[in-house]
Amino acid sequence: MKPAPFKKYKLEHLGTSYAPTEQSPNCNRFGLNSTPKKVYEIINTGKEIWKVVKDNKPKVNLHINAANALPKNIDHWSSMECWMPTAFQKFRITYDNIFNIEVLKLEFKVQYTYGGQWQGQGHYLKNVTVIPTKVEVAWAHELNVSVHIDNIVNLNSVEFPIAGMEVNLFWDFENPVNHVQESESYFINGQGHFMELNQWTVPQ
Repeated sequence: MKPAPFKKYKLEHLGTSYAPTEQSPNCNRFGLNSTPKKVYEIINTGKEIWKVVKDNKPKVNLHINAANALPKNIDHWSSMECWMPTAFQKFRITYDNIFNIEVLKLEFKVQYTYGGQWQGQGHYLKNVTVIPTKVEVAWAHELNVSVHIDNIVNLNSVEFPIAGMEVNLFWDFENPVNHVQESESYFINGQGHFMELNQWTVPQ
């Protein structure tokens, strides 16, 4: 069958590993220190842009392709404490052509570790990444996917910081008669909360 135009993609949330749990009794649950040091800037000490799928092939390197939201004066997340277990949100993106034949199935995890504290203070993020778990592309179609990390912010005060990070997934999908560039965006904070920005609507 010759390549045909394809329809708008479908996004499914397949599940999550995130479940709020208590931190160790030796950790300050709320990230509060009686004499906190002020954190004036939270930065990404990891990657900002990387490929997830190139020419239909998944690319995975968790040692390099990940982002962190840490205090500016911290060299590495290993000098921090109270990290929670790694969490993930799993998704599936599919495209059907105009004959209702599936031409793309992409499954991926947005994975992150949250809750890290510095001297009993704050909630930070480490090893935020996107992992492709299934890539199925029809003949004569091409998929390329990349991750862009934007908008590292402090969602609270300089005394009691809560890191926030925006994770953007961009992809190009094409065949000889159709080409699209689309994206999905997510926001994660240092307490483990996850938001799908493209699915969020303002209450009326």
